[in-house]
Amino acid sequence: MRRVLLMAALLVLGGGLSACKQPLLRSTGDTPALDTARLELEIKPLAAAAAPGVLGFGIMNLVSGETWTLNGERRFPLDDVAALPLGAAAIGEIEGGRLKDGEILSVREVDLAPPPSAIADAWPSRSDYTIHTLVEAAVRGSDTTADDLLIHRIGGPGAVTAWLVDKHVAEVRLDRYRREIDPHRSGLASFRADWKGETAYRQVQASLTPAQRQAAMTAYLADPRDTATPRGMLRFFQALSAGELISHAGMTRLMATIPQDASPGLPPGAHFAHKRAQMAALPGQPGVLNDAGVLTLKDGRRYAITVFLAGSTQDAKAQADTVARTLAAAGRSVH
Repeated sequence: MRRVLLMAALLVLGGGLSACKQPLLRSTGDTPALDTARLELEIKPLAAAAAPGVLGFGIMNLVSGETWTLNGERRFPLDDVAALPLGAAAIGEIEGGRLKDGEILSVREVDLAPPPSAIADAWPSRSDYTIHTLVEAAVRGSDTTADDLLIHRIGGPGAVTAWLVDKHVAEVRLDRYRREIDPHRSGLASFRADWKGETAYRQVQASLTPAQRQAAMTAYLADPRDTATPRGMLRFFQALSAGELISHAGMTRLMATIPQDASPGLPPGAHFAHKRAQMAALPGQPGVLNDAGVLTLKDGRRYAITVFLAGSTQDAKAQADTVARTLAAAGRSVH
């Protein structure tokens, strides 16, 4: 029954590998073409090995618009990657004069969200934070309470999604607060203040049976809310790069807030500004691991890259290896 439930959820997320490569979207440009044969050869076997999980992948040349995807039209849970469109929306509100970096928001008990959240951990000893600090905490620190404070101040998850749709980013959506999403996917009610802190929250999760957590995760994987397609995330980065979402100065600010590194397997001298999200699961139960960002090569070429891995029953190390090998394949395709 567990296998049936999991596979039912995965049918919504991804199904099989048939017809999973989307048509290439090409436009003229001065940059070299993607090595699509390499992508085909290297990434499809990784997707097959991740079954019953579903691997979603997309890469876009941000100059020419050339794109290659695997399961590019299928929806995957955003998890912490939601901080990227949220951060962009917050900067957009600042640029529009509807928010100010120095505006102070006060944390209430109802605003507290599950770990990781240094802001929740510090409450009630500290309750006041500037918008600037909250954007940093949400995007760089994956602070769930910072997410919720910003979303509420902007007008709610629906306001962020409406802003994205208005900017022609139609396949990325935010629907709920993190204090709702994270507990519900474990089988819990909305977050409570006495659950704050990693230890307390894990103890509450441990009070549920594996079957309860399995059922909650199956429902989470099948839920279209708070999801994105790989194609949608590529479009987000394209719009961000083109100045369609926020100004170029705002884009620079957002990208500087995203963690940057020279990830193993990527071309020498390249830097990857990216947001990673990992939702740990019980051994043998499905989890979520995402990585999305912009790869900048030594010669200045820039590529948006998105990797979503949902429903995998691999252990955490194997899931991380799948994502790392997918990113490495992407790096080899742009040499």
